[in-house]
This record gives sequence, structure tokens and C-alpha cells, in this order.
Amino acid sequence: VLSASCSRNKIDADAFCIPFSPAEPQTEDLLDAVVWEAIPPVEVFHAPWDDMDDSTSFRCFATDSLFFFRFDVMENTLTLEEGFKDERDVEYEDRVEIFFSPAGKLKTYVGAEIDPMGRVMDYKCTYYRDFDYGWNFETMECFRRMTPSGYSIAGHVSWSELEDLGIDNRKGFLMGAFRADFRPDKSVNWYSLKLTSDEEADFHQRNVFFEAKVVKEEHGSMRGAVLSVEDLASYDWPALAF
Repeated sequence: VLSASCSRNKIDADAFCIPFSPAEPQTEDLLDAVVWEAIPPVEVFHAPWDDMDDSTSFRCFATDSLFFFRFDVMENTLTLEEGFKDERDVEYEDRVEIFFSPAGKLKTYVGAEIDPMGRVMDYKCTYYRDFDYGWNFETMECFRRMTPSGYSIAGHVSWSELEDLGIDNRKGFLMGAFRADFRPDKSVNWYSLKLTSDEEADFHQRNVFFEAKVVKEEHGSMRGAVLSVEDLASYDWPALAF
């Protein structure tokens, strides 16, 4: 069983702790990476405007070159756009969303909204709601899987691309994580990982973003016991030995 020492891994803390791994997952499908077992999930998304909570979970970790993220969604009204043509069709589908912004006031930020099929609507946005849908992540790769209870999405993006956008993983940055739960009649519930007192859902404002930073200096932040030979084949465990 793996453990992570990031006890501050809470959205309401001063900064969300992103665990650091010295090795990258050695698997074709990121969702199969054993390393996820070492990452404590944040397991409640909030919709205070609807007086609801949701059991979607979010996890992330970092290596020297990549930022990794994962959503596991409980979903029983899966809604996808028929005749999907381009990324803007994601707007009326079930999806998860992840946003990145430099620290401080919300000015220019980037977002990726990913449907259960792994299709991405990405953009750069300038506060307030000035979208550039012609902008795209160059290094983001996503993986998806339907599950008995819903769907899972995992992905990664390079730190070099994020750094070019002003995202500083050493000093800290802003991040947002969200979910849209659509139904066939186009009604929707919106959920945010960060709890606010907002009366209406609006994910393009500063108070739904949370401060995040990579905790690289915590010795042994990802460590544990290898329980089988199969575990050794699925991940570069020797690189995690300290």
C-alpha cells in the first residue's frame, strides 16, 4: 500500500499540495498507472448554488517535466452530443474541466474541458470571459475510460508549456477543477472543487480558483512498499526509493 505525506492536500488550506514524483508512469494508458494509488484524492465537488455536493474525485501529481491530473466521475445520466463535429460541441456535454492561471489576480488563464470520450475543448481566456477558442494546448494528452459507475479522465501537460504561460510550479500558481453534469434535456448541474458561497455558478472568476504548488522538497513525499512483481513491471519503483 502506498502513502503520500502531503497532509496539506486540501483545497481550503493555504496552498493545495501537488505531490512530486522523480519518475514518470511506465504505462501506455495513464489511467492504469499504479502511482495514482499514492495520491490522496479530493473527493467532494460542490454546487452551493443548487445546494448539492458530488462524489467526483480529483488527483494530481508532478514530475520534473509534466503535470498529471485525474478525475473519477460518478455519472448515471451520461450526455454526449450526437453528430459531434468540433470541440465547441463539448459545451453541451458531460465533462470535467481544469484551468491554470499565474498567481495573483485573475487576468489571463487557460482551460481544458474534457468530455467522457476524451475530446477536449481548450482555450485561452482573458478576464472577464474574453475567450480565444483558436488557442490550443500543444502538449496535453488525455486518456478516458467508461466505468460501471461513470467515467474517468486522466491527462498530462508539460511544465515547459505552462511556464511559457506564466505558471510557476515552484512559487505557486492558480488552478481550478470543475465538472458539468448535463442531461438530455440540456439541464445541467455545475460543480466546483473549491467551495464558495456563490449563489450562481461562474467558473471564470478568481474565487473558484485555488492556490497550488509542487512540493518537491518533501523527502519521501511518494513512497511505499512494492507488494508484487507485477507492480515492478508497471512503474519505475526503484526511482522512488530514497
